[in-house]
Amino acid sequence: MQKTVFQILVATILWSWGVMAHSASVAQETAGEAKISVQLYSVRQDLANDFNGTITTLSQWGIDGVEFAGDFGPYSNDPLGLKSFLNGVGLAVSGAHVSFNALKGDAFSKTVDFHTQLGTPYLIIPWDERAFSATQVSEVVSDLNHIAKQLQGSGIQVGFHNHSQELAPYNGSTFWDYIAKNTHEDVVLQLDVGWVIHAQKDPLKFITNYPSRIKTSHFKSELGSEPHTALSPLIGKDGVDWRAIADAGFSANQLSWIVVEQEVYPNGMSPMASLAVSVAGTKQMLTGR
Repeated sequence: MQKTVFQILVATILWSWGVMAHSASVAQETAGEAKISVQLYSVRQDLANDFNGTITTLSQWGIDGVEFAGDFGPYSNDPLGLKSFLNGVGLAVSGAHVSFNALKGDAFSKTVDFHTQLGTPYLIIPWDERAFSATQVSEVVSDLNHIAKQLQGSGIQVGFHNHSQELAPYNGSTFWDYIAKNTHEDVVLQLDVGWVIHAQKDPLKFITNYPSRIKTSHFKSELGSEPHTALSPLIGKDGVDWRAIADAGFSANQLSWIVVEQEVYPNGMSPMASLAVSVAGTKQMLTGR
């Protein structure tokens, strides 16, 4: 069968991962394994219908934490109550996605106070159209550096999350590279591996180029969506060597949290069922649990 350009690219990427797999796996023996979290946006409707019940079910999957995306259920004004609930089901907070507006002006103190009480380690900006604008990307860099300075001593770090748009060519590399190279080392780079592969880029390159910056990463299979409809969008069933990606993160002295996200629900599967398969695939890949 004639291979497509995408299949050739995947084969090439997997070969490059394999070359580094041995050295990376040796390094991760001392670095330790990352904890597993889930991005709650994956099951946002379930969360809206039954916040406590949904998170309780997630906790029974053997994960270590959750990443919030704006929905705090009945705890919107009660971070200590939310922390107590999470402690009760054995979950930590791996991070939260917040907008730039939530970290500017009068909103800054309110946001930081809430997440300080909740115990959130990373406040991640999930999307900003300026990040892939040649005339505005420098504004994103400036905003991130300013917020990082404001957060010093708080125990919280600001970060930025990529989509495929930030991986477009810019200034001799990519918008993502520009952001990474021009922000302070305290700014976390939350690499969404699914979007990197979707953009037909090599995630290994972005991991090794910025050691100690990728403390949290989204593991998400986007290969079942266009233009890659031949592969299942479920971790463990997508043909991607996720273990090699994790090992590269460990060897670069980073990757405290692997955040599983599910945005494609194949074959009529529900969001919860789809996410459960990807979590199981991640656990099997990572620890054999």
